[in-house]
Amino acid sequence: MKTLKTLAILAALSPAAAMAESSVSASDLDKFRAAMTGTNCMVNNEEQAGQVERATGFSEDRLEAIVVELRKRGEIENMNDQGGIRLISGDCAK
Repeated sequence: MKTLKTLAILAALSPAAAMAESSVSASDLDKFRAAMTGTNCMVNNEEQAGQVERATGFSEDRLEAIVVELRKRGEIENMNDQGGIRLISGDCAK
């Protein structure tokens, strides 16, 4: 299983995905934020992607929807051209 593909949430950079109606709950967002905090607020490699995936238990589609929602809220930023992401809210705020 390619966990970076799972966090092809990173592919959620598409404008069409960002326009989609949010289908994630506040509880889903909180669980994802907590998992991101566990990876030092970033996903930049397969190991970190796997940690977030295991900690949340969410499907690839759910993870993508969560990243899209947090991106719309200004809580996720790109780290690099390879698709890494960083959570910049809550305990991860700069």
